[in-house]
Amino acid sequence: MYLEHLERLHDTLETPDGDELHVWWIYAIPAGEYESRPPTDAEYEPFPASNEGIACVDDVARIAVVYLTHYRLQGDDHSRERARQALEFVRYMQRDDGQFLNFVTDPGMNEEVFGESDPDVVDGVRVDGTMTSQPKLAFWSTRACWALGEGYRTFAGEDDAFADTLSDALDAYLDVLESGPLSSYDDYETKGGVEVPAWLPNGDTYTTAPAVLGLAAYCREADDERARTALRRLADGLQETGSGDTVTHPFGAHIGKPPGQPWHTWGLRQAPALARTGDVLGAAEYVDAARHEVAALHTLHCSYDAQIASFGPAPLPYHQLSYGTDALVHGCTELWRATGDTSWARLGAQLGAWYHGNNAERVRMFDTEAGRGYDGVYEDAIDLKSGAESTVAAVRTMLDLERYPETARLAGPVTDVDDHSFTVADTETAETNAWATRFDPEGASAVFSGGRVVKVFEPGEATLDPGVEPGEYRPYVVVERTIAPESTVVVDVGDQRRTLSIGDADDARYEFRALDPVEVADGDRVTLSYRGARDRSAHIDALVFHPTVAWRTVVGDGGGAVAAVARSVVDDRRTAAVASPRIDTASLSVRALDETGAPVRTFDGDPDESPEDGPVAYREGAERDSAAGDAVVEVPVEPRGFTLVRAGASEATRR
Repeated sequence: MYLEHLERLHDTLETPDGDELHVWWIYAIPAGEYESRPPTDAEYEPFPASNEGIACVDDVARIAVVYLTHYRLQGDDHSRERARQALEFVRYMQRDDGQFLNFVTDPGMNEEVFGESDPDVVDGVRVDGTMTSQPKLAFWSTRACWALGEGYRTFAGEDDAFADTLSDALDAYLDVLESGPLSSYDDYETKGGVEVPAWLPNGDTYTTAPAVLGLAAYCREADDERARTALRRLADGLQETGSGDTVTHPFGAHIGKPPGQPWHTWGLRQAPALARTGDVLGAAEYVDAARHEVAALHTLHCSYDAQIASFGPAPLPYHQLSYGTDALVHGCTELWRATGDTSWARLGAQLGAWYHGNNAERVRMFDTEAGRGYDGVYEDAIDLKSGAESTVAAVRTMLDLERYPETARLAGPVTDVDDHSFTVADTETAETNAWATRFDPEGASAVFSGGRVVKVFEPGEATLDPGVEPGEYRPYVVVERTIAPESTVVVDVGDQRRTLSIGDADDARYEFRALDPVEVADGDRVTLSYRGARDRSAHIDALVFHPTVAWRTVVGDGGGAVAAVARSVVDDRRTAAVASPRIDTASLSVRALDETGAPVRTFDGDPDESPEDGPVAYREGAERDSAAGDAVVEVPVEPRGFTLVRAGASEATRR
C-alpha cells in the first residue's frame, strides 16, 4: 500500500559504463481528461523537465528515505532493494570532490529536453552545468545527505559493506561542508538589518535542514565525532534563526530571512531537523526550539486550512503544495518522537488530514489505493499532476501518520470541517478619499495579498469592511516600515483606536505587525489613516483579523472521528466554544498546552466529570451552517496556548 505509483514512476537508464541506473521520473500527468480527481485506475504518463532531465537527486534522495522508512516499519524486502537502488543513484551523482550533480537524462530524449541531440551540459547521462544541476550546496546536495544518513542508519549491521560506501560518501560531503560554510562557524552576516549565521549551506535554513536530518540519522548509529561536530554546528545555525512567537510574526519559525522577505511553507523542515538533532545528541535546547516553532506556527496552520502556503508577509492561502503539508507533519512527528508527548501526534494527524480533504478546496489530494499524491491546490484549479515530488511527500506523510498511536490517528476521508479562523481584509477593496490611493509598489520584495497596496497621506483615509462576524479579535497590519521618523498608522475599528509606529526603520520593508485586541460589533467599519510628515505616506497591504481564540474542527474517518484545535493569541486563559458534530461523550479527550508547548491539563471522559479548574462542557443543538457543527464542546485554552480535542462521533452522527 502507498508505493504503487512510485513503482510506476520507476525506470532504468544505462550508464556509459554499461551499468544499470535506477531512476524515478520527475513528472507524470493523467493520460486522459478529468474534470475532477482521476479514478484510482487512471493511467499516468511520465514526462521530462524541459532543459533539466528526466530524474533528479532532489527527488530520488527523498524516494530513498521513503523506501527506507517503509522497510524499517514493514520489513518489506522489495522496499529494501528499491532503497538500495535509489541510494546507488545518489552515489552515482556524487563527484570525486564530494559535490553532487542533480539531473540525469535519457540520451535518446535530449532533443526533446534540450532542443539538441548532443548538448554541452550532458556527460553520458549526467547533466552538468545547468542552473538546477551543478556542483553546489543546493537542495539536491543536502537531500542527498539526508538519504545517505538514513541509508547508513538502516544498512549498518545488516550490510556493513554497503553501509561503509554510504559512510564514505558522507565523509566526502563533510569535506565540502567543512571547507565551505562550516569554515565560517561563529561568523555572522547582516541581512536586512538582522545578523544571521554565516555557516549555513547556501546561506539558507531551508537548504540546511535536510543535511541536519541526514547527519542526525547517521549519528544515531555511527560513533563519528567529526559528523557530530558538523551536526551540532549546523543545528546551532538553525536554532539561532528562530524568531517571533504565538502572536508575533514569523511565529517561531526558523527561516533566517530578513524582516519583510516572503517565505513559504514548502519544504519547511527546520523544526523536524532540530527535534531529531536534540533527540540524537541529548540536547534539550534543540528540542525546545522545535517545540517553540510547532506550538506557535504549526497550530496557526492547523487552525486555518491545514496549510498557509506562504507569508508575503501577509498569510497567503494559495498555492498549497503536497510537500508543504509533508514538512508540517514531519515537524510534529519528530517532536512526538523526541518528547514522547502524543499531543504532537494529534496535531500532526489533523495537519495530515490535508491529504484527505482538510484543505482550501476540500478535495482529496492522495489516492490511498493508487499511492498517488497530487501536486497542489490552487485558487482556481487542482493540479492533478503526480510526479515524484508530490507523491513521495504524500507517501512519507502517510508513513508518519501510520506510526502515530491509535488515539492520535485521524483517517480519511474528511467529511466536513468547520472553523473560526483568521480573515484577511485586502486594502485594495477599501474606499478612499482624495488623500489616499491604490498603487503598485515597484521593486518591493513583498508578495501582496491583492497585488496592490493603499497609499495614505495625512489627512487621507481608507475605509473597508473587516469581513468578520462580531466578536473579539487581534488585528494585524501588513504595512511598510519607513526610515522617516515619527510616522504612525492609525487603525480605527468602530469606535476603538489602535496606533502603530512605522518610522525610524533601518530600511523600507513590509512587516506583519500585531495590534492590541478589539471588539468588532455588527456593522463596524475599519478606517486607516496616517500621522507624520506631510511629504510621507503609509503603504498598507492588508489587515488580518485573528480571533482571540481561533479554532478548527475536522470530521474524519468517514464521519466517525472528530478532531479540533483551538489557538489563543491573548494573555489570559479563555474558554473556546468549538463547533462539533454530536459526539460520544465517553470518548472525549482534551489536551491543553501552554505557549511553550508544555502540557498543562488533560481530560478524558464525560464532560460532566471534568474538574472545576479548567472545565470541559458539551451541549447539543448549536446553530451552525456546517454538519460539523450541530453541537459545541467548550474547552479551556491557556494564555497564548492551544488545546487539542478528540472524540468519536455519536451513533446518530455516524448514521
